[in-house]
Amino acid sequence: ATNDKVSLNFGGKPIQKLMWGDYDVVPGKDYLYTIYRMMEADSSLSPGMKFTTYGEALRVKVRTEDPSFGTHGVFFNRGCAGSQAYAAKFGEFRKFHRVEHGGHIQWKSVINPREIPVPEKSKEALAWLSRGLEEALLGFISKATGNGYQIRAAVYEFTHKETLQALADAIERGVDVKIIRHCKYAHHSGDDTLIPDDATRSAEEAIAKVAFHSLESAQKWQDDTFIERSHSSDLMHNKFIVLTMNGHPFEVWTGSVNFTDSGIYGQSNVGHVVRDHDVARRFLDYWNALSTDRPGRSHDGDSMDDYVEQQQPDLFGRIVSPSMHVVFSPRKTSAMLQWYAGRMSEAIHSVHFTEAFSISQPIAEVLKA
Repeated sequence: ATNDKVSLNFGGKPIQKLMWGDYDVVPGKDYLYTIYRMMEADSSLSPGMKFTTYGEALRVKVRTEDPSFGTHGVFFNRGCAGSQAYAAKFGEFRKFHRVEHGGHIQWKSVINPREIPVPEKSKEALAWLSRGLEEALLGFISKATGNGYQIRAAVYEFTHKETLQALADAIERGVDVKIIRHCKYAHHSGDDTLIPDDATRSAEEAIAKVAFHSLESAQKWQDDTFIERSHSSDLMHNKFIVLTMNGHPFEVWTGSVNFTDSGIYGQSNVGHVVRDHDVARRFLDYWNALSTDRPGRSHDGDSMDDYVEQQQPDLFGRIVSPSMHVVFSPRKTSAMLQWYAGRMSEAIHSVHFTEAFSISQPIAEVLKA
């Protein structure tokens, strides 16, 4: 290295990014992280050392939030983001299996927390992957303690047995539970037989497996709890729960997480509790509109895209901060994506953004700039 430049090559391979996770932080605590730049050590000056520090350290102070208090509670799981640490902790339970992909045979290794043969270790692995996400979800449902409470949920994938059991238990303690679920069928070729898609079929199977102490509750679960959402424009991709007391909504659970094992333990996801009566009311109004199974899009003015844009028109320009705006889909245009891109383009220091599958063009162009 010269006096003013340090090579970012080690062994001919440039260092392009660094990902690091601290898996031991707890809520409501202060932390100080110290980050050093490293370079290959001069063996004549530092015998036995492969690397040495370069320049001044960067120190970052962080106070972790406590999601149990305040208007917002945000719960991130570890999931696949912590895969290396998970493998280090539970690697003794790894299993190998053969899969075929694109005509090629491959060997895959899996540490399925449900299949760990030691019950205590299985429970520990599930809790480690969840990182409080599952516990927060089940705790949210348990707030509906009995008569007078209502739970109004909208679900896409719906197979996580602990969540289903928590909702079933709510029915048994007298809570009024209603769940809108994604329900799509296609005609079997050659006859009129209807074939459910994977999400619909899996949910039906999981719902049927739930057991109850009383026949009355079991019948209510099967016959008077679920509302099929079959006329959405595509997927009914909602994942939220509204809590109400005597008809007055007071909290909502939302976020990216599907109510499945993969959503809670595998994929990187977030659950978001909003403790605000007005926000909860808006979610309940949206739930009521979904419950009529009106089409996602149509030209007669009675579709979900008409409804959501009446409830919250597209935003324009900067908004007052802090403030909360509830924006539902589907929407008729991409104007809201343009709005999000516009806000990102105004960022001075950083943009913190997560996505699952693909990024819309307006946002991608801002992130590349």
